[in-house]
Formats: sequence, C-alpha cells, structure tokens
Amino acid sequence: MLANSMFSVEFLLNDIGNLIFLTSEGLILWESFQSPTDTLFLYQPLTRNTKLVSSRSQTNYSSGFYKLFFDDVNILRLLYVGPDLSSMYWPDPPLNSREAERSSYNSSRITVFNSSGHFKSIDGFRFTVADSGIGIQRRLTMDHDGNIRMYSLDEKSKI
Repeated sequence: MLANSMFSVEFLLNDIGNLIFLTSEGLILWESFQSPTDTLFLYQPLTRNTKLVSSRSQTNYSSGFYKLFFDDVNILRLLYVGPDLSSMYWPDPPLNSREAERSSYNSSRITVFNSSGHFKSIDGFRFTVADSGIGIQRRLTMDHDGNIRMYSLDEKSKI
C-alpha cells in the first residue's frame, strides 16, 4: 500500500534568469539552465551534459536538424542530423583541432557568454559581439537554419 504524502514545490527565478523548481526542503528538482533548448542566456553554461538544438522551422518549435554540443574530444561542434543524412557542419571536419585553432586538452567542456558580449569556450573558440558592452541584454540562439546568432536588446532604446 502506498502512503500519500504531500509536498510543495517552489518556483524561483534567480537574478541571472535561471528558473529553478525546489521542494520545500530546498532540493532542486529541475532548473532551466541545465535543460537548454535552442537558446542560451547570459551566464548560462553549455556543458558536456547539455546541447543546443535548433527548432524545425520558424513556426515549428519541435527539435530541428542542427545541434551545438561538445564532442568526445572536448571540441565545440555543430552537427547536422537530417532525415536522410548527417554530417559534422563546423568546424570543418577535415581539420584537426590544432588546424581549426581549437584545443582538446581540457576536459571540463564548458562555454558561456558574459554581460559584455564575450563568448568563450574552453576549447579556445571565442568571439565578441559587435555591440559589446554592459547594459545590453543578450541571448545566443541556434536558429532553425543552423546559424548561431547573438540577439541583443538595448534597454534604453528597446531594440
């Protein structure tokens, strides 16, 4: 016979935008930063256990054909998995990690972007957005067409 026990769940949205579901005892049941879909937010890490997956189209938000993830040798990669074929899309597959200016010598597999618009991956891939600077809200999105885009919202101008 199963006993019926009641417990409450609390929702917490912290200052960096991570939505967390907690038990009344403080046990984390789920958090949005550990389960990204097609978007990363400021300071949300992409790790060995997470990946970005594009949507199917601009109007169909089911899982699409492109995936951004860390491979088994710690390199951030973009993979196309279509209905008939799949292939490594980026970095160029014939290049080894050194030729692609990437390093596989670190096993932590993490990438993140900060409030200034600097994106850094542990494998050495980096970029800075054209509108770099503090005070602009940003998100990095794996779009349905396989392009990774950084979207910016300037709080002052709302564009």
